[in-house]
Amino acid sequence: MVSILSILYTISNNGMLIRTIFPHIPFKVYNALFYTLPICGTSFYIFMLCHLFEEECFLKIKKITIMKAILFMSVNIFLPIHFIGKIINIANFIAILEFTYGLYVISKVIIKGKEYGISLALGTIALVVSIIYDALYFNGGITKTSGVISPIGLSIYILCYAVSIGRRYEKSYKEIKELSNELLEMDKIKDEFLTNTSHELRTPLNSIITITKSLLEQRETELNVNEKESLSLVVSSGERLKNLINDILDYSRLREGKFILIKSHFDLSKTIDNILKEFEPMIKSKNISILNNIEESLKSIYADKYRMIQVIYNIVGNAVKFTPLNGNIVVTGYEKDNIVTISIKDTGIGIQNDKLDIIFNAFEQGTYSITKKYGGMGLVFQNRL
Repeated sequence: MVSILSILYTISNNGMLIRTIFPHIPFKVYNALFYTLPICGTSFYIFMLCHLFEEECFLKIKKITIMKAILFMSVNIFLPIHFIGKIINIANFIAILEFTYGLYVISKVIIKGKEYGISLALGTIALVVSIIYDALYFNGGITKTSGVISPIGLSIYILCYAVSIGRRYEKSYKEIKELSNELLEMDKIKDEFLTNTSHELRTPLNSIITITKSLLEQRETELNVNEKESLSLVVSSGERLKNLINDILDYSRLREGKFILIKSHFDLSKTIDNILKEFEPMIKSKNISILNNIEESLKSIYADKYRMIQVIYNIVGNAVKFTPLNGNIVVTGYEKDNIVTISIKDTGIGIQNDKLDIIFNAFEQGTYSITKKYGGMGLVFQNRL
């Protein structure tokens, strides 16, 4: 905008082009245009600086500039012509102050190490010098001259402005690239940390599960009902934690493209029964009714058994977690066109339609509250798997 208004100001200084396009333009209108455009030009110059260098600019400078522009524009439009000439020097002085303030802002930018401010400072100096020169020329302060030089100053300013913006975007691009590389490195470190931690946790966890199972088997006759239930709860909780650790490790493999499926034939109905048994302590504590309704024809299917267990375990666990007291869970399965479909239905809180896609991306997108409310990392992993 400042460039356009400066061009119009240059045209109005000569007046020939305006007179050619609008030969019958009233002198008062032309005079208002002559004095108003430079005032608007300096105002937009300040606006441009505030947009580019918001941190370095005075907070109220925009309001002050707007009030100045409205005041002088009102004077140019409504007051007599002879009165305008008396205050034009005040307007010129304020314009010089505005450009000086602009140089002050740019100097702060340069001091902060932003080198692209140098070219903008040179352009501003060239523009100010050309405007002062033209003002002296029109007021008779300079007699020996070849004419106005503001077009030259304007051209230098536009060139320097373009260079400044180009260098600024170049610097921003480099910063974004560096930040992107840092984020990738941090993401890699995070994955390595999760993997290493998971490996460290898995060994003692397996020991806890094994010892507890052994205790249940060897001391079965010596333990009372409450002790058996407590130890069974330890085993089931340990198994859930072990599955979570395996999910974390497999999720890392998925992201790295190292995930491999090992397919074999196995009994789906029996596999589902074994999975449901691991949730018996939680099911009993909530008095949940759970039904394995897998078709008889699915006694033998061809798939990756471990991954199948992994997927169903997480979804059943999610169903048990969010099904209220005295609720129901039904696991059904059928085969159609050589494709096995397994469905798990529960009487839980359900998921809103607008949250269905979000829960599968929550682990990466940071919407932890949604993930915690409707599921967990398991759903994210199962979707990827």
